[in-house]
Amino acid sequence: MTNQQPNLTETAVLIDLYRKHFALLVRYGGAVMVIVLIVSLLMPQKFVSEATIMPPEAGSSASSNLATLLSAAPISLTASGAEAKTALLFMEILRSRTLRENVIDSLHLESSIVFAGQSRDEIVKTLDKATAVEIFKTGKVAIEIQVGTDWFPSSEEVDSARQMSALIANAFTAELDKMNRATSTLRARRTRAYLERVISQTLHTTSRLQDSLQRFQQDNNVLGLREQLELMAANSSAVGTELAKERMTLALMEQEFQSNSPQVRLQRQKVETLERQFEMVQTGGMVSSDELSIPAGKMPALSREYLNIMRDLKTNEQVLAYLQSQRMQEVVQEERDVPTIVLLDTAKVPSNRSSPSRTLMLLVSAFVVAALFLLLVPMVDGMRRRLRLAS
Repeated sequence: MTNQQPNLTETAVLIDLYRKHFALLVRYGGAVMVIVLIVSLLMPQKFVSEATIMPPEAGSSASSNLATLLSAAPISLTASGAEAKTALLFMEILRSRTLRENVIDSLHLESSIVFAGQSRDEIVKTLDKATAVEIFKTGKVAIEIQVGTDWFPSSEEVDSARQMSALIANAFTAELDKMNRATSTLRARRTRAYLERVISQTLHTTSRLQDSLQRFQQDNNVLGLREQLELMAANSSAVGTELAKERMTLALMEQEFQSNSPQVRLQRQKVETLERQFEMVQTGGMVSSDELSIPAGKMPALSREYLNIMRDLKTNEQVLAYLQSQRMQEVVQEERDVPTIVLLDTAKVPSNRSSPSRTLMLLVSAFVVAALFLLLVPMVDGMRRRLRLAS
C-alpha cells in the first residue's frame, strides 16, 4: 500500500499536469494542423493513371508480326513462352526515348500547361521518371503514368495534370502499337526486297538451265529420254526375239535341206536382215533417217547428263515457287494493318490525387504533436521545479 500510494499520486499529478496544459496542446496543435493543411494545398499535386495491355494470342497474325522482333531483356522474370518474350519486348519499347518523343509530338506536350517552361529533353526525362512498367506472369503489361504540378498550383494546373495523366498513358499504348506496326511493315518490306533479289537470281539460273536442256535435246536428239529409252528397249527386244526365232528356223532348215537350197538361202537372207536391224537398233535407229533413236553406247553418259540437268532445273523451279509464295506473304504483311496489342484497360482520368494525402499528413502531424506534448510537458515541468528548488 505504501508503494502504490506514491505511484497513484505521481499518476494523478501527471494527469493534472496534462489537463492544466491541455489548452497549450489545442492552441499549438491546431496551429500545426492549419500549417500542414496550408502546405498540403500548396504542395505539388500528383495524379496516377494506368493502362493495361496484353500481347496478341499465339498463332494470330499480329503475333507472327512480332515473332522476329523478340529479344532478351536485362531483367529476370518467372513468365516464359512467346507471350512473356513479347511482353519483355513491349517493356523495352515503352522505355525507349523514341516512344517518349512520339508521345510528346502526338500530345503537343511542349505547349501544355503541365510541362510549361521545360525543354524537349527535360520533358523526355520527366516522362522517363513518371513512367512505371510492370509485367505480370500472365504476360499482361501495366503502364502507370504519374503527372504532377509545381508548387502553388492553380485549379487549372491541377485539372490539366489530372487529364494529362490519362492522356499520356493512352498515348503510350497507341504509340507502342504504331511502332510495332511500323517495325513489322519495315521488316516485311526489307524481306520482300531481299526475296525479289533472290527470285531474280533464281529466274536467271532457271532460264540458264532451260537453255542447257534445250541445247542438250537438240545436240543429242532427245525429247524425252525415259520414253525414248523405253521405246528403244522395246524395239531391241522385239528385233532380238524375232532374230532368235529366225536363227532357230535356219538351223532346223539346214538339217533338213541342202545348204545351197533356195529355202535355206531365203531363210539365211532373212536372218542377215534381222541381224543388221538389231545392230542398227543398238547404234542409233532402225533406219538411217531415224533422228530420235539413241545409240546404246551413249546411254549412260546421256542419262547422267540429262538427269543432272533435270535435277537442277526441278530444284530451281521448286525454290522459285517457294520464294514466290514467301514474297506474296510479305506483300500481304506489308499492306496489313492489324493491331499488335490487346488493350485490356484504357487509362481513365483519376478522380483523386495519389499525393499528397491530406488525411495522412494531418494524422501524422496530430500524432507528432501529441507525442511531443506527452514528452515535453513533464520535462519542462520538471526543469521548472528543479530551478525553483535551486533558487
